[in-house]
Amino acid sequence: MTLYRVIQEGLTNVHKHAGASQVTIAIDFGAQVATLDLIDNGMGFDVTAWKSQSHEQTTHGLIGLQERLSLVGGTLDLRSQPQGTQLAVKLPPAQAPAHVLTRLNLESMA
Repeated sequence: MTLYRVIQEGLTNVHKHAGASQVTIAIDFGAQVATLDLIDNGMGFDVTAWKSQSHEQTTHGLIGLQERLSLVGGTLDLRSQPQGTQLAVKLPPAQAPAHVLTRLNLESMA
């Protein structure tokens, strides 16, 4: 459920803010950690400035993701540049069901 919510919030942000024409989602359920990368080719933003802001209503989604991930022992690494943004998430094994495929890649064109 946590990974689903990360994807949901990430795609919402891409739709509202990025102006991207492509999004790539990669999920890897490893033995030690589950990882998710959501990468877009949009306009990006200044992560350092975002982290130092007082965060208005429009930024609660990313803050909520960070809080949700920390509650389950996960991490969020946010990287952005003028050519796109990447959300990189890591979750402990308890969050990754053993019966799921080991690798899943999805691509979506806007």
